[in-house]
Amino acid sequence: MGKLEGRVIFLTGGGGVLGRASACLFAREGARVAVVDFSGGTADETAVEVERERGEALALRADVTREEAVAVAATIAR
Repeated sequence: MGKLEGRVIFLTGGGGVLGRASACLFAREGARVAVVDFSGGTADETAVEVERERGEALALRADVTREEAVAVAATIAR
């Protein structure tokens, strides 16, 4: 059992290089990861990578500089 078992991580910038590495690390520790990025394609790629490593991920396209986008993404992630 990982240190983050049963937790959900809401990871903004999840489509970038550091975001992808973080998402995979969180997943290896047992967390479910909501991968959020303004580019839906890169968020999808990160989610696929997490699942390839037997983690659980949800890709969300959102511009977190907009308050309404954050509220919608947070609701979906929950």
